Amino acid sequence: MGDFVQTCKQVDAQFDRIMGTPSMNEPEAVMLIRAAARMIMTTYPEHCRRGLALADLLSSAEHLKSIQIPHARLHG
Repeated sequence: MGDFVQTCKQVDAQFDRIMGTPSMNEPEAVMLIRAAARMIMTTYPEHCRRGLALADLLSSAEHLKSIQIPHARLHG
């Protein structure tokens, strides 16, 4: 169980750095991407491509962050 918790904390730390907010304050789409990253990293701990999958999910979160800020300025 310790590995599971540690892995989730590592994934959360990466998402927190990208989004700049704790998970409770992020858009629903990012919450889903974060959950997918946790699932991949904990379900397939020895899969050779899990790092690539995580990188793709983090890239998606970065993309959402980049379109979120201009959108908020237009409608805020």
